[in-house]
Amino acid sequence: MTSAVCGEGLFEKYKVDLRRGDIVSVEGFPSRTTAGELSIFGKTVTLLAPCHHQLPNWNDLRDPNLRYRQRYLDMLVTKETNQTFIARAKIISFLRRYLDDRNFVEVETPVLSPSAGGAIAKPFTTTAIALGEQLQMRIAPELYLKQLVVGGLERVYEIGKCFRNEGIDLTHNPEFTTCEFYCAYSDYNQLMDLTEDLLRKMAFHINGSYQAQMQSKVDKKTLVTVDFSQPFRRISIVDYLEKKLGLTEGVLLPVGEPLEDTTRRLRDLCQSHGLSLLDPDEEKPTAANASQLFDSLVGHFIEPECLQPTFLMDHPSLISPLARSHRSKAGVVERFELFIGCMEFCNAYTELNDPTIQKERFDMQEAQAGVPKSQATRAAEEDYVNALSYGLPPTAGWGMGIDRITMLLTGRSNIRDVVLFPILKTVGSEPDKELDSD
Repeated sequence: MTSAVCGEGLFEKYKVDLRRGDIVSVEGFPSRTTAGELSIFGKTVTLLAPCHHQLPNWNDLRDPNLRYRQRYLDMLVTKETNQTFIARAKIISFLRRYLDDRNFVEVETPVLSPSAGGAIAKPFTTTAIALGEQLQMRIAPELYLKQLVVGGLERVYEIGKCFRNEGIDLTHNPEFTTCEFYCAYSDYNQLMDLTEDLLRKMAFHINGSYQAQMQSKVDKKTLVTVDFSQPFRRISIVDYLEKKLGLTEGVLLPVGEPLEDTTRRLRDLCQSHGLSLLDPDEEKPTAANASQLFDSLVGHFIEPECLQPTFLMDHPSLISPLARSHRSKAGVVERFELFIGCMEFCNAYTELNDPTIQKERFDMQEAQAGVPKSQATRAAEEDYVNALSYGLPPTAGWGMGIDRITMLLTGRSNIRDVVLFPILKTVGSEPDKELDSD
């Protein structure tokens, strides 16, 4: 449809024929109205693409089903949505430049493999028809990336999708994006310094400021102003937890104690402080292992203090099977997690590179779980231990969730607001009210 539009008659015609949302081409000449507004005085208008629906207003888009299932409507109507995803793209490109400038090599590792590996989580499983075998979608790319370091790529990183077949909430989506890197001849102390520098520069690059605002994970009504310009706090996690519990140093996790005794003590501590021991998926009492019990205590006593950027460091070896033992503290490893606004953003450690100890750690992990590992998982672990036997140089590894750092730097409190097409229930089912956008 093309027509001349000069003259009030044709203007009135097009007021009727053209609708909000139509995409049109206007040819004419620039000028100013009598009120001084810069405008195009059109000679012809061509309809390029009609809009056959009434565009919703912002109030209509408060319905999460509409926003997330028809993201294009959200983007058409809400300017902040586009800005959020432009910021996400800038975060990823900044991260790539930062690592490339430090001589890291970007690689791709398998998303599908016989065993997900690299972390403790429930995997998604599928069937490879051509192989006649079951495969799992990766939980983390860690074991593959460290094999590349063994092979001589001393600085490697990967930005990509990982999958965990577990709960969905405001900060968890079954499909998520991470960045992991591994750096030979480095340790966790150097990575803490690097993390501070990276996030400080990233925040300024995205927001033009060293500050960001986020909703506290502990108190949803609390808005936290995060200041990246200040040195990040560092807490030795076992020592600090003993102080919070009023225990003598070394009593919480005695070195050399049988796993059963450690588990019993941690369970007694959780129960004495009223901490829930419910299975998050089945809402029934669970035979929580030592790792889960320790995490419950940390979540109750320490994480609520981590409003500003805080490194929780020196974790027990029983919850960190892939990390190197601390060089001066018995029973703990050289590991840190970065918490901001009471939420975890990074996980990193000096890598365990002794194949004999690594095999013992995998066995300990299986004993904690109380469930035999699958044949595929055992094979993947044996393959990794075999790679270590060829010599993994002293190495430090680091991982950060892209979705969460985007939430932080864009002021979003719902992970669905930073994922273009988040996982949703089947059309027609009731939406999760607790996951509605803010």
